[in-house]
Amino acid sequence: MLAITVVVVAAVSGAYLLTADRIRSNEMLFLKRAVLKAAGLAVPAEAAAVEAMYSARVRDAGVADRFEILAEQDGVVTGTVLRQSGMGLWGAIRAVVGFDAGGGRLTGIEFLEQSETPGLGARIEEPWFKEQFKGKKGPLDLVPEGAQDGENQFDAITGATITSKGVRDLVNACVKRQAADSNAR
Repeated sequence: MLAITVVVVAAVSGAYLLTADRIRSNEMLFLKRAVLKAAGLAVPAEAAAVEAMYSARVRDAGVADRFEILAEQDGVVTGTVLRQSGMGLWGAIRAVVGFDAGGGRLTGIEFLEQSETPGLGARIEEPWFKEQFKGKKGPLDLVPEGAQDGENQFDAITGATITSKGVRDLVNACVKRQAADSNAR
């Protein structure tokens, strides 16, 4: 039993060591895609094209978890994307939230990590849910699914109230950060 355990642990450890760099690379590619999507940009499917687009259009704003989005031609800042964490029902929800150049309207939201219930809270990953944030101006209010009609409202997910409130709080924290950063400039 001891020999089998040593062999299995050695195999798993070896697999981890061999794939650690690829895992980090894939995590960075996932973040880059999410930042570009949250900025409202059309993201190419190929990894090399994503890397090239990210290099040309995104720069670190010099503040933790803040990215500046640049115009394609002249490098003028056209928006910002903030990385933020919040709490859902089962754990942390990590997302990136994009804002236009004026800093007032959302350009998109992409979720980096969530551990919500499949078919309920995990529906935050569905396109209909993420699309409803585009063009909104915060702070945002939560309304029952199918009832939103205001500029600062978004639909909750039926049966996932805690997750929906967590997303609301996460986005509103970004709105507050964005407003504070805009006032500081």
